[in-house]
Amino acid sequence: MSEKELNALREEINSIDTKLFGLIKKRLDVNYKIGVLKKTHNEPVVHENREAEIFNALKTKAETHNINKELITNIWKLLINESQNIQHNC
Repeated sequence: MSEKELNALREEINSIDTKLFGLIKKRLDVNYKIGVLKKTHNEPVVHENREAEIFNALKTKAETHNINKELITNIWKLLINESQNIQHNC
């Protein structure tokens, strides 16, 4: 692999990372709105059934796309934890 090819692939990774940041920001913004609604309607922040649904779906998607399930689960645990923090602070 040439240096030029390596740099092109790194640029592709950088582009993907930029898109991921945008999507994470958007997800957190939506979670804030959910937190406001939950607070308004006296709903609890944590819904264990919802979390179970999310993790079951993620495991299925990970298997379908041949991605390490533990990796995906760990990423989403972090996202959900931050989402809950945001909702608690609405």
